[in-house]
Amino acid sequence: MLRCCLRRTPTPRPSLAREDELQSQLEVLRTKNAQLQLELERKTSQSRSRKMTIGRLTDELLAARQIAAETQLRQLEELQSLSKENRELKQVLLTLISQQQQPTADEHHHGIYVSSSFSLSILCEVENVSGRHYEAVISHACSVALARHADRSNEVYNHG
Repeated sequence: MLRCCLRRTPTPRPSLAREDELQSQLEVLRTKNAQLQLELERKTSQSRSRKMTIGRLTDELLAARQIAAETQLRQLEELQSLSKENRELKQVLLTLISQQQQPTADEHHHGIYVSSSFSLSILCEVENVSGRHYEAVISHACSVALARHADRSNEVYNHG
């Protein structure tokens, strides 16, 4: 008697249509899951790529800023150096002007001296020529001043 009461009741088996429907839903979910996995991988790859690009651009920006700062510093140092050279050159020319002796009557008559106006002409030319080396500045200033002095001397000689 006990056996009849202990009999197992069979679990109801889903119908074949229901099983097909569940299989179909499972396939849809697997397909969506695969698509989501691919999308996640793609997004992860894009994220890595963007991070690398941002890092590279940040490095380039920092390098460009550093180069710009170094260039500005170098230009400033060059300007300071030119200003110092210009002051030194003016001082040398002023010293030369102050050390000139007055020409003798014979020297004055024959034009064998460098006048103060000639020295001042050189100094004025130095003012007009900036950013060159000493030799170029002095050479240019002397050339211009000599040309002016020669013109004046010719005028005096032709009128005298």
